[in-house]
Amino acid sequence: MANHLPKIYVQILNYRGWEDTIKCVRCFLAQEQVDIQILLIDNASPDESFEKLAAEFKGHPQVALLQSEENGGYAKGNNIGIAHLRSKTFDYLLISNNDVRLDDTCLLSSLVAQYEQLPKIAFIAPAMFVDGREDQKHQAWRLPRFRDEVMASLRILYFIGKRTIQTSRYQFPPTALAPQKVDCLSGSFFMGSKNIFEQVGGFDEHTFLYGEETILAHKIKDLELQNYLWRAKHYHHDQGSTTTRLHSLLQLQRYWLASTLYYQAHYRKLSGWKLLILKILYFCWVLETLLFQIFPKRTLRND
Repeated sequence: MANHLPKIYVQILNYRGWEDTIKCVRCFLAQEQVDIQILLIDNASPDESFEKLAAEFKGHPQVALLQSEENGGYAKGNNIGIAHLRSKTFDYLLISNNDVRLDDTCLLSSLVAQYEQLPKIAFIAPAMFVDGREDQKHQAWRLPRFRDEVMASLRILYFIGKRTIQTSRYQFPPTALAPQKVDCLSGSFFMGSKNIFEQVGGFDEHTFLYGEETILAHKIKDLELQNYLWRAKHYHHDQGSTTTRLHSLLQLQRYWLASTLYYQAHYRKLSGWKLLILKILYFCWVLETLLFQIFPKRTLRND
């Protein structure tokens, strides 16, 4: 009798990025030692993304395509796919951005092998590589407290926090290659069992962009489960290529503020005066951003 191959659904959300999405799908289809299925959700792209993807994968036995009625953001778009998959039979679900690239054809089978050995596991992710280097700032972080949000709000505060180790970001030494316990994993690439996704109930749709992974990690902690980052393996992420192409920097900052205030108010029950401080820091952040756009970074460095 042939060995059972773990069946994995890879879910990819597309918004005006059909060329990246096609490349991403091809990377996943090249994975070995797993039974791979791919679900694409076009998040109501105003261009020809849906038609391009439909034409590219028409009749493909491993690729299915859905289209949302509106662009409700990352959380709502992914929840459409999660709801669609409830009636399907599979072992694992992997959420991936469409700008992810893989150079290890056994990455998913290796993740499954690790997943099955780790205690009280919710989700697992390999290290995130950006421009050929590990991005420790964005691949995983601790559940943010009020102090963490303050220290992350402005460049100078983040610099001080990093120097004094007052930051929610993990700093792993090069030798820490065994799976590491972490709170939050980047939403660009993470995998969990079908049962875990059913337990956490999907993403909180009160966020449009940013904060979804933090809220998910909060739910996981409430369930007394654990996320893991496995730095012995990695994936490549063209970080921010989609978001920066679609939104102005100021709009992205507004998304950040909305998600931060929602999480701190509804999940951490932060008091009103602390929420006001975060709003004030947000406006300072906007001014800081405008300053950096007006004056070249090179000039600021020379000063």
